[in-house]
Amino acid sequence: MYDTLVAKDMSEANRVAFGGRRRWRVVTLDGKLVDTSGTMSGGGHRVFRGAMRLSSAGPVSGGVSEHDLRKLVKTVEVREAQFEEAARAFNEMETNLNEFKDRQPQIEIELSKLEVERKSLEDESNDMRKL
Repeated sequence: MYDTLVAKDMSEANRVAFGGRRRWRVVTLDGKLVDTSGTMSGGGHRVFRGAMRLSSAGPVSGGVSEHDLRKLVKTVEVREAQFEEAARAFNEMETNLNEFKDRQPQIEIELSKLEVERKSLEDESNDMRKL
């Protein structure tokens, strides 16, 4: 269950699995699966109930309390905002890099012209010193 999320039904599972930039593996409470590749499975003929039950009465053996769940949700929201900011910064830097790569030939030509001019001025200066 490494990167597997849980959804109430197939419509929610499809929204979660394909809704963002990243694809998720999603399983519904009735056992249907939406894989990252887009394949969907029905879970067979027999319906298993209760294995994915959530309890709102408090922590279950090995479960998470409502307070802890809120803290985890808040942490995810903060990290998601940080990720979005990092992604925006990355995209901006990538755009700048591409602009510099596009300008490189023009800069090299300009540098070559300036080098020829420097050499010419240096030769002229040497000639003037000899006089």
